[in-house]
Amino acid sequence: MKTKKRTIKAFVAVIAGGILFQSCKKEPNPSEANELITSLKVIMTDSANTNNKLVFSFIDLDGDKPNLPTQFDSIVLAPNSTYYATLQLLDESKNPVDTVSNEIIEKANDHLFVYKPNPASLVAVQISDKDSKNLPIGLLSTWRTSGIGKGTTTIVLRHQPDVKNGTEAPGDSDIEVVFPTIIK
Repeated sequence: MKTKKRTIKAFVAVIAGGILFQSCKKEPNPSEANELITSLKVIMTDSANTNNKLVFSFIDLDGDKPNLPTQFDSIVLAPNSTYYATLQLLDESKNPVDTVSNEIIEKANDHLFVYKPNPASLVAVQISDKDSKNLPIGLLSTWRTSGIGKGTTTIVLRHQPDVKNGTEAPGDSDIEVVFPTIIK
């Protein structure tokens, strides 16, 4: 009989401990959560003809869920040219559409865009905008193409609250898109 009472007491202690543990768990802070980004648009302005604007889009309306993107453009640029690029990030799951780019500007000290052309000689990307600590943000950049070629350009948004140092290493990725890139 004593064994049965001990087993019941142990079971009750485990259940009570589990409830106590659950009630003490820190809930995630919604303001720290990564934003849903359904669209990344790269808006290019040709430096030789500012009326020539090109828009390259990645649109995945369910985020990283199972459905494929509804639009996934290749970036196609002219050789030996310079383009001024602006990134626009949207959450189109909300009504009205949420312009996530505005939130990145508001929290610029926590965000960094990283550009990775492959091969590296395909295009040179220089970030133009800075945060309050004079570290790069990357919503604005200048792209310089070389000769004719094909490859990819990976664009990564790093979320780096309290650890941003101007490099890709700290933090987490909010979005990463590998755009096919053609210089022709």
